[in-house]
Amino acid sequence: MNFYRIRRAYRALDSKQKVFLKEKRIEKTLTIKEWQRFLKGLARYDKINDECRAGAIRTLSLATTLAVLLTILAAVFIVIRPTTLEQVGFILLMAFFASVTIGGLLLVLFNAIYSRKYKRYDLINHLRKFILPILLVLKEDAHAKTPVQLMLDFNKGNTKDKLLDQKDIKDEPPYIRLKEKTYRHQWAEAAIQLNDATNIQWKGYDDLKEVLDTRRRSSGRVKTKRKFKVKHWVDMRIVFQKEMYQLKNKVQAAEIMTETSDKYIFKLKVKQKYRVGRYPDGNENAISTNLFLAAIAQAYQQVEPISGTHAH
Repeated sequence: MNFYRIRRAYRALDSKQKVFLKEKRIEKTLTIKEWQRFLKGLARYDKINDECRAGAIRTLSLATTLAVLLTILAAVFIVIRPTTLEQVGFILLMAFFASVTIGGLLLVLFNAIYSRKYKRYDLINHLRKFILPILLVLKEDAHAKTPVQLMLDFNKGNTKDKLLDQKDIKDEPPYIRLKEKTYRHQWAEAAIQLNDATNIQWKGYDDLKEVLDTRRRSSGRVKTKRKFKVKHWVDMRIVFQKEMYQLKNKVQAAEIMTETSDKYIFKLKVKQKYRVGRYPDGNENAISTNLFLAAIAQAYQQVEPISGTHAH
């Protein structure tokens, strides 16, 4: 059952992982192998947590459908006044639907009560859909004991300390008030050095636009809707050592590159947009790992290893 799965996943976490679930923030330098060990259990727990909440919604939908069918059967039973034999069939069928419906509703209720404790430990999907896969890929080009500086902050992004701007957009009918708030939430920052001495530094952040739409309906009722638009960003800084690499085409690379006496520095940006009804619960999307890796490939396409170096 769902509540047993989520309980087992939570109990499998160590004390440090449970502290992270509560605080949703960490800033440390660990090896890739240590980060993998720390994040894998959290990613597994978060996946089960998401699946349990989705399963509860499906069960509730099924129970609601069966309750409607039960009501229809009861109405038919009253209207057509069946014979004694037909009554037995109707009663058995109605008893079956009733037992399944009640069982489903009790299951949803029990699951909701039990999982309430774990819902507050839900993490945004950047962890298991972006950060962990990226570490697994970068591990192929860096030693398992390579230190990785990593900061993660999975707290809510629409808090007062992250507010960038707010403004009233419209006040004419049917709007009573249309307010827009803009937040910026940095959820990660990392730095790693690959085997070829190339440094990759990146930070991930969300630009969140919250729209509060208060208007008067045709019925005369006043209703407020809240909508969110999310832009996921990753700013990247890829630093090549001149003793290891040389430019293929300086003019072409100049659009995304600056250089010092000993380094080529490429600055790139990755972006994805989403529209969600709720935040952070509805923010189940994560920035694509393919876009991130494509940006790294774009930088590597601008350079070539110098003959005789370890990068060759």
